[in-house]
Amino acid sequence: MSTMIIKKTRIGFAAFFATLLFSAVGLLSIQPASAATIDNAVTSVTLNQEKYSVFEKVSFDFTWAVPDSAKSGDTFEITLPPELSPTSTARFNLLSPDGFVVATATWTGNTAVFVLSDYVDSHNDVHGDGFFSGTWDISAISKETVISFAIGSVVVNIPVEPGEEPVGPEPARNLFKNGYWTETSEGDDSPINALDWATYLPATEDGIAGPVTIVDTPNTSNTINCDSFYIAGVFANTPGAVAFTIGLDDSERVLSFDCSPTGFTLVLDQIKPGEYLGLFYKGDIVTPNLKSYTNSVTLSAPKLSEERQFVLNHTDAGGKGAGRLEEPVGPVDPVEPVDPVDPVAPVDPVDPEPVTPQGNTEKPTPVISKTSPSTAAGSLATTGSENVFPGLAAIMLILGGTVAASLSARRRNEIERQN
Repeated sequence: MSTMIIKKTRIGFAAFFATLLFSAVGLLSIQPASAATIDNAVTSVTLNQEKYSVFEKVSFDFTWAVPDSAKSGDTFEITLPPELSPTSTARFNLLSPDGFVVATATWTGNTAVFVLSDYVDSHNDVHGDGFFSGTWDISAISKETVISFAIGSVVVNIPVEPGEEPVGPEPARNLFKNGYWTETSEGDDSPINALDWATYLPATEDGIAGPVTIVDTPNTSNTINCDSFYIAGVFANTPGAVAFTIGLDDSERVLSFDCSPTGFTLVLDQIKPGEYLGLFYKGDIVTPNLKSYTNSVTLSAPKLSEERQFVLNHTDAGGKGAGRLEEPVGPVDPVEPVDPVDPVAPVDPVDPEPVTPQGNTEKPTPVISKTSPSTAAGSLATTGSENVFPGLAAIMLILGGTVAASLSARRRNEIERQN
């Protein structure tokens, strides 16, 4: 009994491990294929000018194409040399003529990775173009040179020289508004504090008598982060002047300050002669993925009223993609069934007509001859039955001998008992 139990236990373990093995094989067989990186997808690169200074942006235009075997999730890449970095690291799309996303580009360091969408699963001959810009690392260019690098099989050569840094404008004599992106992702990584706004107040030799009221209003796509607001200034016409700040709690200079996410109102006592003041704060993006964000400001004083607006644009990057829609293979038309052939009607049997014998109609008298046993056996031999009857005879002889022996033995036993 114990042996049977052991055998059953072994069989149970064997079945258990076999089940695990087949389950593992099944799981491995249904794992999705990993995405592929497509080499040499970029087929050409064009620059917007022949030569650059390190203070100029480089605009890239490129064309691309992927094989018909490409599938959703496959990628191709563009990598810039160490001397260049993307002006904006915000993601951008390559769009089809009807607005579908064909691929999305995401920057990691100096490399843009383009991930194909499921558009390629239903289209052949997928190709397109794209564009973006790069900014020089000024410290990496000390002399005139040519920066060479490859994008797939395309070799790009960019002549560049150190150049001279552009001289900024003289201190503003009128109201001036400006805006910047706080990060190269341009709000793509996070919308909080993505915008950096600045308002520069007029600087004059005589100053501006107060009170001076500044009202700043962003449009509905962005808001003001009031906690980031501060005032800084410098006396522009004073050699070696040191920048200073004005605290919002300075009641002598700041008569009032009211701020909310939708705007602020600042009232200053005056703008002193030669004083060049700037108002700075950060803003949050409310509506993402817009091409631009706007901020407006007005300044009012007893003898002055001005208004300015600034539009902060996203760095231009994007592109197109298109393909030929795969023709679906339609179902094969079924073969029409052939009508069955009507079965042939059975023919009624024809009764045979009796044949009337011709000539002598008397019945022949049979001739009976006596045949010896040996002749009969010879007749049997001619019928092909010689293989049957000898076998039967042998069996009968054996049975007869066995019965006779049995009867003889029984008889002897009876006689012995009687004696």
